[in-house]
This record gives sequence, structure tokens and C-alpha cells, in this order.
Amino acid sequence: MIFSAGSSNPGELHNPDTKMAKVFRRTYAINRDILEMQSLEKNVPHTFQNYFIKDVTDEYMTTGDVEIEIPAEFKNKYRYAYLAVFDNKNWVPVHFGKVNGNNVKFEKMGKMCMYLPGFYDEQGIVPFAEPFHITIRGLVKRYQPIPTNSLTATVFRKYFIAPHCYEVGHRMEGGIFEAANKSDFSDAELIYKIPEFTVQSGEIKLDTLQKSYRYWRYRGPYDSYCNVGELYFYQNDNEQPLYGRAIGSKAISPDNVKEVAFDGDPLTLFNSAKHSGTWVGMDFGKPMQIRKISYTPRGDGNDITPGDTHELLYWDNHRWVSMGRKKAVDIKLVYENLPAGTIYWIRNLSRGRDERIFTYENGEWTWW
Repeated sequence: MIFSAGSSNPGELHNPDTKMAKVFRRTYAINRDILEMQSLEKNVPHTFQNYFIKDVTDEYMTTGDVEIEIPAEFKNKYRYAYLAVFDNKNWVPVHFGKVNGNNVKFEKMGKMCMYLPGFYDEQGIVPFAEPFHITIRGLVKRYQPIPTNSLTATVFRKYFIAPHCYEVGHRMEGGIFEAANKSDFSDAELIYKIPEFTVQSGEIKLDTLQKSYRYWRYRGPYDSYCNVGELYFYQNDNEQPLYGRAIGSKAISPDNVKEVAFDGDPLTLFNSAKHSGTWVGMDFGKPMQIRKISYTPRGDGNDITPGDTHELLYWDNHRWVSMGRKKAVDIKLVYENLPAGTIYWIRNLSRGRDERIFTYENGEWTWW
């Protein structure tokens, strides 16, 4: 390894920027533990079919050990158990432990990662205990539904916010929504100003006494190129967005014209030719009373998208249980009577591949 005195310290932990469950190093020496497992087990996960690897997780981070009791119905059926992590679609084994009587111990596990204990057969992972993570302090926190406790969940995204989204999050801070009855907006009324840095979709509920206007627009702040992913105008909360004719400033390219701010695709964005003083909006053809405005910033396309069908699932009794499918009419989905205390998974069945499990505790969502 190249040594750079200014950026590394030999002998100290690597401290990776992202959470990792396990780290294996390719070797020329045979891993005797894996070789023994292959000789004893009929079914071995793909990762451990290679016995030229070595567990070096503790060279990259502080780790924790966990010991799990084997349920009575599984005793004497398997010689090895595994810990799996979620890879957007499936639980994938990342470590193994040899069953010792009624227990199995897993060593050197990365902290703050969600794990599922399971055995392995022809069909894949066979869960035998509830999911858990190891806290920074080394404690094991388990997740399972609390029968006496339910919650109402408002979901805005299906995936954690990627770092590159924060790089452009400032481009809607200070953005202004205006309405007018003259096409040049000489009679414009200020409707709302976005007060804060935002990387997540938002909504603006307007007074029921709000006047009717023909022209509605979003005006970008200084040096933002008026970047916006999607704009939605509503006459009522539970109806489909209202559409007219797209209007706005000149775009920087044919791929970023004003129409894409209303195309229902959050990955397309309006990008004006000038960095400041530009806008994008809608001409409804006649004065319309708007009750709500929703917007999706320039981002990764993982916000809840109106028109797409989503499904929320929760983990219970070693399997995913569906809360049903919903077609979004807004930038959020609301689920009532959702069992508390477990892990959840929101899927977009219409588009996209990025999906992560999450938990809800103390009023906050945490992605795993």
C-alpha cells in the first residue's frame, strides 16, 4: 500500500466513510474455517464458496460480537448459521458462525448495520431470529413488531439521501412561488418563499381564501439556474395535479426545457440558460384557485413520485408483510395502523431500483 504521511497512519483503523458490515481480504492461504464449513454443509452461500479469503473487519473499524440462541424448532438441523444484510431486494449472507449447542456466536461485526440471523438451504436464507444492529456502544438492539403499539407513517422517500444531492440542495433555498393574471407577472403576488436548504420534496398548503390566478411560477434564487425536478399544483388535497401549458425562461439545453418540470419524472430537471433571474411555471388558460403546491428538488429520483405505485412492507415473524399497494397522488404516502418497533421497506413498483430498509424511532426515520 502506498503510504501518504498526510492522510494515513499505519497501525490505526482505516475509518471508512461509509458503514460496512464485514471486510474480507483475498489471500493465497486457505481459510481453514471456511474449508471445514464446506466439508460439513450441503448448502453454502456464494461468498463462502471461496476459501481464499480472510476476515479483516477489525482492521477497518471497531467491531462487536453477538451471540444468538437457536430456537427449539431449528436445533440439531444445521451446523452453521449466518448473518445477512439487505441489498435492496434480498437478505445476503455476509458472515457465518458454527452452531455450538443452543447458541451461535458471530464475531467482529461492523456496528450500526442491520443484520438478519438465518440458516441457509436450497432456497436461500431461512431466518430464525429477529433483525438487529450493534450500537456504537456495542449493545445489541433487536427489532420486532409491538402488538400493542401502532403508528401513522408519512413516507417521503424510498432510499436514503445520497451525498451528491446535498451538493445541489442549496439551489432551492430562497426560491419563490408567485402567481399573476398578467403573462409578464407585472401584477405578481408572492405566494411562498422556501426558507431553508432542502434535499427532500416539500409541499405548501395555501389559504382557502387564496385568490384565483391564471399564471403560477417558481422563481429560482441567485446562482441556482432555477433547478427544480418537478412542480405540482393542486386544487384539492386528494386530487390529481392540475396541468396547463408550461411557461418559463430559456433552458440551457433541449434536455432541460421547462416542460420537464411537469413530466412526472423526478430525474429530469429544468436548468435555465442563465444562473440567476430565471423561472418556470404554468399557464392554466384561465384563473385557477390553487390550494396546494408540491415540489421535488433536483436529486436522485428516490422521492415519492405522484402517479407511481408504491408498496410498504414491515418485518414480522421472519418474513415481509405488505401494507398494500398505493398509487401516489402527492409527494408523500400516509400509512395508518403500521406496527411499531420493527423494520420497514418502501418499494416503487413503477420505476427505479434503489430501495433501503428503515426504522422509525422517536419520530425519526433511519435508513439501513
